[in-house]
Amino acid sequence: MTIDCLVSKIHNRNKAKISIKKLLAFFEIEKVDKEVLLLSIDSQFTDFEDAVQYYSGQLVGFESIVTRNIDDYKKAVYPTYSPVNYGK
Repeated sequence: MTIDCLVSKIHNRNKAKISIKKLLAFFEIEKVDKEVLLLSIDSQFTDFEDAVQYYSGQLVGFESIVTRNIDDYKKAVYPTYSPVNYGK
């Protein structure tokens, strides 16, 4: 489920747009291209979206993963943190 969908369900579409713009001030958004999708399809990840995030980050040289679902990244070769533990 996307941020847009979550915020729109709780508030409204306009609030979702404002929230997304605020998030974009804090994060770099990387491209998802054919190479990322092919790596994701052929990966050991059980969740396709997790694989897409992993490989899009890997191709730009990310250093770690921050996720609420640490168990989804058990096979990752990069450090994985929960949002609560990141930066500690």
